[in-house]
This record gives sequence, C-alpha cells and structure tokens, in this order.
Amino acid sequence: MKKVFILVIFIGSFIGYSKWNENNILNDYTLETFAAEQMQIADEVILVNRDYEYKGEPLQLVHIEEGSSNLIRVMDNMEMQPQVYRAMIDMAEAAVRDGISTLQLNSAYRSKEGQAELYEQYGEEYALPAGYSEHQTGLALDIGVTTGKIEGTEAEKWLAKNAAAYGFVLRYPAHKVEVTDIEFEPWHFRYVGLPHSLIMQEMDLVLEEYLELIRERKVMKYVRGMNEYVIQYMKADESPITVEVPVGQSSQISNDNVGGMVVTTVIQ
Repeated sequence: MKKVFILVIFIGSFIGYSKWNENNILNDYTLETFAAEQMQIADEVILVNRDYEYKGEPLQLVHIEEGSSNLIRVMDNMEMQPQVYRAMIDMAEAAVRDGISTLQLNSAYRSKEGQAELYEQYGEEYALPAGYSEHQTGLALDIGVTTGKIEGTEAEKWLAKNAAAYGFVLRYPAHKVEVTDIEFEPWHFRYVGLPHSLIMQEMDLVLEEYLELIRERKVMKYVRGMNEYVIQYMKADESPITVEVPVGQSSQISNDNVGGMVVTTVIQ
C-alpha cells in the first residue's frame, strides 16, 4: 500500500503551530484506506508555469455574465471553477463590508485556443504560450479596480492582506520573481483553497516553494483557530494509488503536475 503523508491545519484568530513528524500526526487519527479514484478530485494546488504544462481541462465551469453589481464589476462574460466563484463572492462581500467597493474582474478562465490567440497577439513579453497559463485551469483571476490601475490602491492592500482567508494567493509577488519567473502582477490571484493559502501567506511561499515544502516534509500538522485540516502527499508513479485518511472525514485529491498528489482532509 502506498504510504501517504498528512498536514493538519486550524484556521482562525489564533497563531498557528506546525508539527513535522509523520508518525506523531498519523497516530492522532484512526485511518481508513481509499483508492485515489474514489476521492473527490479538485486540482486546486496544481502547478502550471513555464516549466509545467497544463494538459487537462477544468472539470466544471460556472458562467458569469458581464455587468456590474454591488460587489464586483465583471468586464466580460467569464467562466471559472465553481469553488472559485463561491470564494470570490465571499471575498467581494467582505471587501465591501470593509469599504472596498471598486473591485473589478478582468479575466478568469481562458481556453487553450484563447491563450494561443493571446500569445500570438502579444508575444512572450505579455503572455504565456498555450498550455502554460494558469488561466486555463479555471483557478486564476485577474482582479482590478473600476478607478484605473490597482497598484497603490486600498483595494490592492486589502487583497494582499485578506485574500488568503478565502483561498486565494497573490501568485506573482514582486519579491518572488526569481522563483516564479514572472514579473510582479498585483492583479493576478490564484485559488489554491484552504488551508493552503493561509500556510503560503504565513510562510511567505509561492506555489512552487509550497509544493516543494510538502514533498520535503512529507507530513505537516498546522493548527490555527478552530478549523482543522489534514494534507497528505504521495508520489503518483505507481498504480493503483491508495491513501490513508482520517476516518469519517471529507477529503479531496489534487494532482500537483510535478509527479505527485496532494490530499486535503477537513477534520470535522
């Protein structure tokens, strides 16, 4: 049976803590074994960049009509994965409550053909080749403001501080250009889901670094507040792939696109 690794996280108002010993963490739970194909698939931590091509298609997309609302202005008819839409709306509602009413959605899902056209039109200086853009996953959003550029605005500051609470990360920060090989894009947010976004924010990691951390640590238990999650890592080079997860909990699996699988379990 394939050995699997677990990370547990509490989300809330308290400072988090981490444990890195696999045996100690696994001993905290009664485990049951599943085949990977039996689990809910949500490729939320899949890595797509200049080196790793996205060869799939989003399992499901939600269509959003162009127009304005009291939450966020949508610049064109767009699509995104359902969990991204729900998180975006929750985030926009929170922003409005905090006095940020200028958010604007500029881009979301982009098909392979659409990305190819964009690349042909603008070239490598402004676009990635088809297959290498996160927009093709349906997990990436370009968020701007109705008043012009987002740089230097209160909306930019608010998103940088709060987006992680809703599962989003600023994908291409200025101080990580050497890691991402993408210039600073204050508008490009990637949905990775909870608890991954919170860990990445606390540890100041971009997705490349975060996946490397999971592979190296094998097991991580992170606790913050009242919510608890378990994340497990396994290589995807054997078949069938099986995973041990805490009994009776909700789990989903994500391909990391680098030869591994990440299983996230919500402890209820």
